Amino acid sequence: KLTRAKIILHELSHHWFGDLVTMKWWNDLWLNESFADFISHLCLDNIDIKTTKMEDPFHMFFLNKGWAYREDQLESTHPIATDVSNTEEAENIFDGITYTKGASTLKQLLCLIGKENFSKGVSNYFNEFAWKNTTLPDFIKHLEAYYKPNNPNYPSSLKTWQEDWLQKAGLNECYPEWKPKSTTLKIRQTASLQEYETLRFHKMKMAFFSKNGEILKVHDLVLNNTKYTTIDLPKVEGEVAAILLNYQDEAFIKVRLDTSSFDFFRKHVSKVKDEFTRSIIWRALYDMLRDGEFTSIGFLDAVCDNLAEEPSDIILGMVLNYAKQAVDEFTPKKLRHYLNHRMFDVVYRQL
Repeated sequence: KLTRAKIILHELSHHWFGDLVTMKWWNDLWLNESFADFISHLCLDNIDIKTTKMEDPFHMFFLNKGWAYREDQLESTHPIATDVSNTEEAENIFDGITYTKGASTLKQLLCLIGKENFSKGVSNYFNEFAWKNTTLPDFIKHLEAYYKPNNPNYPSSLKTWQEDWLQKAGLNECYPEWKPKSTTLKIRQTASLQEYETLRFHKMKMAFFSKNGEILKVHDLVLNNTKYTTIDLPKVEGEVAAILLNYQDEAFIKVRLDTSSFDFFRKHVSKVKDEFTRSIIWRALYDMLRDGEFTSIGFLDAVCDNLAEEPSDIILGMVLNYAKQAVDEFTPKKLRHYLNHRMFDVVYRQL
């Protein structure tokens, strides 16, 4: 139901981005598709549907981002707004970067500007350019008019943001350096690929968790476009067992876990009540597996420790797929039979 509703809204949005206002050339095609992808989820998130129950639209948005994360870590990655010489080349840019990374940057842009100001900027853009052709600078100019940075770490202008996010390729990673009872947090930002070393501004939220998996506090922060960002942590009532960067998935960035949070989540992720948040944590654990920071045996231990308490069919499917990849792609051949048998036994006992 959610997928059907999303597709309908995606195509409806093209009446505005694509028909009412049309890009001058194929190099800005990404904006048509990214806007439609993002706005369809935003609409669903703001519709009060009483007749049927659907999943959290932005949880689905997060799961779809796996496509873009994967492609943005390949040598074949490219900027969101890329040069297109002819219509034949245009056929080759319909990919995870065009659709999903582009949509993710628009979500980040909305979080930077604010929903109300974003809406005003887009409305003025449509009013001025109705039944005309435009370019990317036209769109950015109308959003810039409502951009009011309220944090010293925010980019000084959307022109800087546009250059780093839309005209340069590559994915960033964030590593928190945190220990329980710390009063400051140092976050290290790196690039996933050495060839694409751009560091960017990232607006995000971080969450603080108790030993029972409850969220004690949520804090807004912005990463600088530098290797390190240090922030003062807010006062939190209660004992903090773990933290999580990019809570609610505002940013397009690969999230790492500090040592204390890693130890807590791999044993107790099932204690976290919010389904969306558990997905983000599992994705972080999987990325650590993929990048050689977590062994396949250790990842399977985490799966086996938490599987029985997981109520979400969506997360069960995602985690079992991660587990299969852990065995098939990240385990020495001589150990695969043992781990496959172990996973079969765990799953069989839950039937």
